Amino acid sequence: MGISAGVNSRGGVMSSTRKAMAAGATAKEIEHAVMLALTTTGFPNMIAALSWVHEVFEEAK
Repeated sequence: MGISAGVNSRGGVMSSTRKAMAAGATAKEIEHAVMLALTTTGFPNMIAALSWVHEVFEEAK
């Protein structure tokens, strides 16, 4: 997740999100992992990654 967010990879973030959900991670845990990328990758990349995570959440409903 961290590397995918850092390189601004939509597919990587979405794939990592699906894998995390399959492994039992909660939505809050996944969001927290993305938010940790803020200081390393910057606000724009973190917000983009968070929006892709939310897309996966919506698909899962």
